[in-house]
Amino acid sequence: EQIDLAQKLDPLAPIIGLTKAEIHFISGEVGRAIVECNRVVAMDSTFLGVYLLLGDASRYAGRDDQAAEAYANYYEAIAPGAGESIRRRFTNGGIDGVIRMVIGGTRQASQHQYISPATMGFQFASIGEADSAIVWLDKAYIERAHPLVSTGVSPDCEPISDDPRFIDLLRRMKLDNVIPSYTRN
Repeated sequence: EQIDLAQKLDPLAPIIGLTKAEIHFISGEVGRAIVECNRVVAMDSTFLGVYLLLGDASRYAGRDDQAAEAYANYYEAIAPGAGESIRRRFTNGGIDGVIRMVIGGTRQASQHQYISPATMGFQFASIGEADSAIVWLDKAYIERAHPLVSTGVSPDCEPISDDPRFIDLLRRMKLDNVIPSYTRN
């Protein structure tokens, strides 16, 4: 309700649209998240953060080609030539190949700037690599990284949601009673 009011007050603010899309994504309303992301892109195609969420939401909706294109748009803007590399990786290795490439790029970026360990954890979780995901999510827990607050409901964590170590992490965070949107019918 408040986010709708904010959007009415400032309909051209891409951050409000991105926040609204994030709420839809975490609530399991992936189609609405995609619509909102596309609205933000149409409004301001240089607002890069929206491409990552558009990629995640598209991937979760089974639209891997759209996900790869969203990731390619994001990475092309920050590293010219990377977009084409992502497109080739998608053609040759599918969306999991793209995510592995993104993980590699995130690791490289973390040598020059702060990258939350939660980001790495979510990326590994999204492709079902539980061992790596748990290592990074535990680091995020120790660090009290802000993005970790959505761990209990993030669709990215669905592939590892039955792992006892993940369940223990949710317990330690006092999120073990949260019902993720991806389990709701």
